[in-house]
Amino acid sequence: MIGSTWLTVPAAIAIGIGISAAVHLVVSATRTEPDRDAGASPRTALAGTVLIVAAVATLGYLVGATVGGAPGVGLPIAVLSLGAPRALRTRRSAETRRRVREAWPDAIQSLVGGLLSGRSLHQAMCDLAEAGPEALQPFWRRYRRLSGTLDQTAALSAARDEIGDPFVDRLVEVLIAAGEVGPASAIDILTDLASAAADDLHFENRVASAGLEQKINSRVVAIVPSIALLVLVWTNGAAREYYSTSTGVTVAAIGAVVSGTGILIVDRLGRLTAEPRVFGVGSASSGGRS
Repeated sequence: MIGSTWLTVPAAIAIGIGISAAVHLVVSATRTEPDRDAGASPRTALAGTVLIVAAVATLGYLVGATVGGAPGVGLPIAVLSLGAPRALRTRRSAETRRRVREAWPDAIQSLVGGLLSGRSLHQAMCDLAEAGPEALQPFWRRYRRLSGTLDQTAALSAARDEIGDPFVDRLVEVLIAAGEVGPASAIDILTDLASAAADDLHFENRVASAGLEQKINSRVVAIVPSIALLVLVWTNGAAREYYSTSTGVTVAAIGAVVSGTGILIVDRLGRLTAEPRVFGVGSASSGGRS
């Protein structure tokens, strides 16, 4: 097993960072959405991210070094652990974006139903703030609030700019056009819009599914060498002794850097080009309420 000098200092660092990260996560989880918007500065967000990444990397190192019985084994595990916070954040962001986008066809159909029942498009959109799909209710609440001082076009544009999603940009532009015509034409426009939004979502899901296998393969290729090293050192005394020396630690560190660099390169090459935003902030002028 590894000597106490290899574990005492990292363990103390891990405990301190882990406690700080836990406090940071608890505080972030208990803050309300307005508090986050008003009080979260870029510097604070960066400090929290660095804290969490440092905690995950340190704990990853301790797990690898303890289980493997050699300090060198902890380095590849620590590098792999660095990707966990980013992967979690990316997944949560993608899930939120997916739920918002998938809610739009239902929301548009609700607008059609509102128009058919005799309500104006503005009234139908305000109704969605409480009765619409849950993922889009914050958007419609912003629209309802902004429409108290702005006209319908400016309120939609301002709410759209807060989301900053090109998919939403296109839908909102059609909603703006629908608000400038009569109810009968608006119903036809919105019906076509709901169908087009559903087709776009279907295409996006097909693209994501097509790249899923390659993404899984790249992760497996990156993880297997570190796991194999962990098993080798855990079951082989000679390997454990080697990776407890300075030479073994250096070899493991080089391997960890190469593995981490490979993951970054694969992620970069496999990243889909984001759709550009055609309608930027401030594309519509504000005016009085319609």
